[in-house]
Amino acid sequence: MQALVSFYGPLPAVFIGLSFNLGVVVLAIGSFITRAIPRWTSVLIAGSSLVLIGGVFSNPIGALGAALMLVGLGTVGLRLLKAPLLVGSETDRE
Repeated sequence: MQALVSFYGPLPAVFIGLSFNLGVVVLAIGSFITRAIPRWTSVLIAGSSLVLIGGVFSNPIGALGAALMLVGLGTVGLRLLKAPLLVGSETDRE
């Protein structure tokens, strides 16, 4: 019990990993509600984050979760790269 209280061992790393997944789920919920990205992408990102938690117990499940997150976040990245520039923006792509 003392190891839990004083954060000895791998416990801080577990908290960081779970916090990352929680943050990704909150991001996916926010983007789902605001429709900033396609809804299927939001669902895929949230689902892959939950599958990544299962990667703690099994490497193939973790690999599946990482592949799903790559597809979801990669789709968001490609949409942002293809987005037109806003008129009057200070930076220009050349």
